[in-house]
Amino acid sequence: MSWKRKIGWAALGLGILIGVALLGGYAYLKSNAFERFALREIGEQANEATGGKTTVGRLDFTLSGLTANLYDITLHGTETPDQPPLLHADKLTVHVKIVSLLHQQFSLRELLIDHPVVHIAVTRDGKNNLPTPPPSKSSSHTSVFDLAVGHAQLSNGEVDYNDQKTPMDADLYDLGTDIRFSPGIKKYEGTLSYDRGKLHYAAYQPFSHSLRLKFGATPEQLQVESAMLRVGASEASLQGAVTNYSNPIANG
Repeated sequence: MSWKRKIGWAALGLGILIGVALLGGYAYLKSNAFERFALREIGEQANEATGGKTTVGRLDFTLSGLTANLYDITLHGTETPDQPPLLHADKLTVHVKIVSLLHQQFSLRELLIDHPVVHIAVTRDGKNNLPTPPPSKSSSHTSVFDLAVGHAQLSNGEVDYNDQKTPMDADLYDLGTDIRFSPGIKKYEGTLSYDRGKLHYAAYQPFSHSLRLKFGATPEQLQVESAMLRVGASEASLQGAVTNYSNPIANG
């Protein structure tokens, strides 16, 4: 057998081995064992970051699009078992983009959160259900602009705030935001809105309110292009900017 044929057979064998390894890796990503491992790791990382207790009902992963979908996500704070959790979301979608395999660089192409519901409660003695995050073990100071999330969207959100000490109740419904990043100018542009907000303070009659906000943010400045707040039959509009995030200066 000539050396050329030997090299050819060796290359064919290497190709088969790589193909088998890729097929095996793909099969593992689709297996129940990988799902259990991934859910356990996600829960542990979330618990370490928040100080709460996180559970995820289900996960599916698409290798071709590098997209992970998490379902039935719950974050428990310090609330009792008979109280609603601090946070629950129906679905979280994360779409990752490979920047460089050689340097192991990745970026978030898309982050989508569907129907997040937040419950914040304050007792009569001033205690709340927010967990206490442990001290950070990392010295990294990565900013949101370094993360460069291409598209972030939150839809159909709800917030329920109950303060027995004040006393005050506040609710927000139809909460949503849509944010996009322009890498060329390193700028986030987005909107934030809610349609059905209610605030009830002490013995006063509750009043409804809504908000429409359009903004842009660079590493140097946060620009509020337009903000329209409706409270009952009244309206208030705002335009302004905040510069120097470490020592903020606002004008509007």
